[in-house]
Amino acid sequence: MPKPAIVRGSDQFFITTYEGNGTGQKVGNFVPFTDNGTIAKSAIFNSADTAYLSRTPSGAGNRRTFTISFWIKRAKLATTNGQQVLTSHTDGNNRFQIFFDASIGGGAVGNKLTCFNTDGGTNINLFQTTRTFEDTSKFYHILLAFDTTQATASNRMKLYVDGDQITTFDTVNYPSEDYQLRWNINAAHYIGRYGGNTNYPLDCYLAEFNNVDGTQLTPSTFGVTDTSTGRWIPKALTGITYGTNGFRLQFANSAGQTIGDDTGGGTNDFTVSNMTASDITTDTPTQNFANMGGRIGSSITLSEGNLKTSVGAADTHVQSNIALPLTGKWYWEVRLVTLGGYERMGIVPAYGATNLAPLSEGIAFNRMGTDDGLMMQGVDQGTAWDGAFHAGDIVGFAVDMDNKIFYISDNGTYRNSANPANVTGGLNFGATTLAANNCQLHPATGSGNSGSTNVSVFNFGQNPTFGGAITAGTETPDTGPGIFKYNPPTGFSSLCQDNFPETTKGIPDLVWIKNRDATDSHQLYDSSRGATKDLNPDAATAEGTTSDGLQKFLKGGISIEDDVSVNTSGESYVAWNWIANGGTTSANTDGSGATIASTIQANQTAGFSIVQWTGNNTSNSKIAHGLSQAPDWILVKNLTDATDWWLYHKDLTADKNLKINETAAEGTFGTGVFDYSGITNTVFEVDNGSTSGNSINGNTDSMIAYCWHEVPGFSSFGTYTGNANVSGPFIYTGFKPSFLIVKNRERATGYYMYDNKRTPLNQMDGHLFPDATTAETTGSEEMDFLSNGFKCRGDNSGSNRSAEDFIYMAFAEHPFIGDGTNPVTAK
Repeated sequence: MPKPAIVRGSDQFFITTYEGNGTGQKVGNFVPFTDNGTIAKSAIFNSADTAYLSRTPSGAGNRRTFTISFWIKRAKLATTNGQQVLTSHTDGNNRFQIFFDASIGGGAVGNKLTCFNTDGGTNINLFQTTRTFEDTSKFYHILLAFDTTQATASNRMKLYVDGDQITTFDTVNYPSEDYQLRWNINAAHYIGRYGGNTNYPLDCYLAEFNNVDGTQLTPSTFGVTDTSTGRWIPKALTGITYGTNGFRLQFANSAGQTIGDDTGGGTNDFTVSNMTASDITTDTPTQNFANMGGRIGSSITLSEGNLKTSVGAADTHVQSNIALPLTGKWYWEVRLVTLGGYERMGIVPAYGATNLAPLSEGIAFNRMGTDDGLMMQGVDQGTAWDGAFHAGDIVGFAVDMDNKIFYISDNGTYRNSANPANVTGGLNFGATTLAANNCQLHPATGSGNSGSTNVSVFNFGQNPTFGGAITAGTETPDTGPGIFKYNPPTGFSSLCQDNFPETTKGIPDLVWIKNRDATDSHQLYDSSRGATKDLNPDAATAEGTTSDGLQKFLKGGISIEDDVSVNTSGESYVAWNWIANGGTTSANTDGSGATIASTIQANQTAGFSIVQWTGNNTSNSKIAHGLSQAPDWILVKNLTDATDWWLYHKDLTADKNLKINETAAEGTFGTGVFDYSGITNTVFEVDNGSTSGNSINGNTDSMIAYCWHEVPGFSSFGTYTGNANVSGPFIYTGFKPSFLIVKNRERATGYYMYDNKRTPLNQMDGHLFPDATTAETTGSEEMDFLSNGFKCRGDNSGSNRSAEDFIYMAFAEHPFIGDGTNPVTAK
């Protein structure tokens, strides 16, 4: 039996469901970092300690031309007063600042990056970003490069985040030509605090801090885009001339160096205040560890890089900032500092819409009373652990996600004579427990009746001293990075991104996101237009910019910030992802017979392309689609004007079209939109925008088209006739579907969207509608996804009206013949 062209549908199209955390996160399959240059250490700046570094240069350096570069992982986010990253401070009338703050002039906390320069009392708000910085799961690379000798104002000040230049600001004021800023001046320079007082301390992990005096550098000096994952990663630093007041801080605290030593070849060392060796950690941009900086309860207080939790009220919870993988074996430790009347530690599924999922859906260990030991609550409810846990104990958690077994140790000794190496003595938490995507760590404490404070310090492999409370541990996993107090079981890994399993999925180039719980608009991003550039399939609007939306296209997923349309805390989302060509486009130079030049990003294997062109207001215009055969489905949007989305499907009535942002039946819409006779194996043809009033080819307008053709075993575009029966028609696709859109082309009904991630079991009735902002609904438009197609189970007009015709688009989970030998089984 021959293999299909695509054996795994998820290699070319995949679906991710996730829970919003209201800050920022990476969505999709985690993949290991690829190291180009190694950053070995970072420093924890704990705001409760007012930790900071300081230095006063003996003289001025170059105040016109300089570069500031650092890697930062946020911990506690900004308070009303904001957080200072750095300050050069003579007095309140003479200073230079970079900080995270609320909107300039007051207002709600925004966690926006802001830069001020004040000279003689004249204050210049150099910039405040539109986007916020609230993702506590990653290291941001921030680079600010000045050269005020430049004639062009926008060249005098450049801000880059993760290698990309930021061009959208709430406020921006470029310094005048030859202006001398108050950095590299002979005044006190601080990292981690404001100069005038300590009201704005920094709370973060800070790594590889560089100040280059005299040169305006670009991101390529400090980092590189990893071509296999799409991530911005550090590179080995070479050839940097740091200048008079330049410095490099690696926070090495080893080989004779101290925390504030200048390791750039100079002697511009910093004095360290309120920071000790225990604040130096291996949590860095090259091996990113988990901490407790995810969603937190109202009475949780976090400190020490979100490794220390203090709980002061009943039924409060805290999540890790990185989701626990659903496969593999994982180990972490918790030091119980103080105990109250009721403690919880364990793992649970992700937060629901309003609160933490019930414990019966996960597993947790409840410590009932002061010396009553731990009690398992969940699948094996009522299973008691022998002995008590006490303040000062280090509790080890070993979770075998492959075998669904959980082990717990006290100061290195496993309870109930458990032996993780032999898979004995643990608690079996069941095959269905933790099955939801984005299952989160919950090794947290909570007080249940007395309201007394409980404090725990967590070690996920990066902090073996538990905040300096004990002698440093030296035990390392046999599977990769991490340092613990007690020896992790054989085969168990630390919660470090280097240890997460590789994914076969590529970097998505078209990402379609919908909030399942709220009436937010659909968000559509693609790598040809670039991150933050969004379209709304449910609306006739022009292209917009969502600064806190999608930030990066990554291998197996995306990076997002906190815009409500993609990441509201406690709300559920789905992302549909198509792979094109990794963001690499090419001009149409293939002699296709096109009459308009176009830029194309194509995936020939998957039959998918993204096409951009500039409209010319001319009828019968031919545009190359870049595919090897005629498209079966084309979706076109005018990016410049607030106009409709136009849909071509090969089985619509000739020269009739649909609008995907409306429920209308197929129609001619004036003189037509697509000319069917002009859709060939090289081009598609559109009509004159002004004549038909549809702006599908408006003069000088920026246009985009998403084109697909059928690939056997992977995608299917066809039609069927309904019968209004709950045992409706079966439609053969040649594969087990993972995603399906159907539309009654004869009637004004919505487009029904189904997928096997939101509704994994038949009958599938979780509906979303590309033509509406409606939250996910259930009803009578059910479908069954089968091994070789789909079957209608509803009897309504949206999917199965009697004697009426429907069009569909479907993508595969697996081809019907599976790997070419074993057929796929039905659900």
